[in-house]
Amino acid sequence: MNIIPHFDISRQHQKLRPALDDAYDRVLSKNWFVLGEEVKAFEKEFGEYLGVKHCIGCGNGTDALELSLKAAGIKTGDEVVVPANTWVSVAESVINVGASPVFADALPGEYTIDPASVQRCISKTTKAVIVVHQYGQPVHLNELLEIRDAHKLVLIEDCAHAHGAVYRGKNVGTSGDFGCFSFYPTKNLGCLGDGGAVVTNSDEYAATVRLVGNHGQPVRDVHKVAGRNSRLHELQAAFLRLKLPMLDQWNTRRRSIATQYMHGLDRSMYRLPQMGDSDYAVFHQYVIQTDDRENLIRHLDRGGVGAAIHYPALIKEIFPYQSFRTDPEGLLVGSSEKSNILSLPMFPELADDEVQKVIHTLNNFRG
Repeated sequence: MNIIPHFDISRQHQKLRPALDDAYDRVLSKNWFVLGEEVKAFEKEFGEYLGVKHCIGCGNGTDALELSLKAAGIKTGDEVVVPANTWVSVAESVINVGASPVFADALPGEYTIDPASVQRCISKTTKAVIVVHQYGQPVHLNELLEIRDAHKLVLIEDCAHAHGAVYRGKNVGTSGDFGCFSFYPTKNLGCLGDGGAVVTNSDEYAATVRLVGNHGQPVRDVHKVAGRNSRLHELQAAFLRLKLPMLDQWNTRRRSIATQYMHGLDRSMYRLPQMGDSDYAVFHQYVIQTDDRENLIRHLDRGGVGAAIHYPALIKEIFPYQSFRTDPEGLLVGSSEKSNILSLPMFPELADDEVQKVIHTLNNFRG
């Protein structure tokens, strides 16, 4: 049986293998692996692509969040509002700077943070909000920017799912105070290991992020602050430079696959993601909802179709995070949807006949 995987990076790398080999050889020939020309070039190119003033490479997407919080001065005693229905890194990064996460609910069917829930979570000690462009769907940035300005908060955009996504004419990551990107291999723009970046239009924030991420050194052996080691590797930057020009093409293909799902799937059987009219989503994942997930997964497995769950539990329910505050009205949407969500196969190299097989297999499910 021909298996259709949920994700397959090997197809992309098979096509790019000669160019990846060339990038590897280029870095190896220079014998310079940290803070070199490849990183500088990628920072410039990715910043220009996004239309943002500063781009600073770092070790990974979680580091990008933590460096942003540190640059914003978030510390012990502060609270940071975060979404409850996403990966743990948003809460992890807050705790790692000594602050406390407060969990907000999601918008039904959109999976992004609910601005009204954010508003309810704000207290006298709230200093920042982290929003996640979940599954590649932009959050409602205009409403969140109004909340930020009204309460004098810092707004951090987690763009790990959303390289190239656009909200009302602007690339995500460029409207808040910070944009944080992961280049983990499965992302829309991924390297061949860990990698990340912080983007910002603030000169002061950019300087602090760069300083803290390089052991607090403005120059070698001069340490202005107690920093840490979080730097994008030269080799990963070279791979990212190779892939960046293809990002829009890959995202267009993701949208094409999503369109086939939207038109082909039986809406009497499945709840499909709701999309904002003015948003340009990039479909890091295509997530449906079903009332019979376990049996559906078994049916897909028998039919040779891969699927995944992003994410099976709210962060608030995971042991290290259970003691922190939530929206006083609860996490009703996230709690309702977590048991129903299912991520379908989604990557640019997925062929149309494979997409149609996924649709056919789903529509033939009888429980």
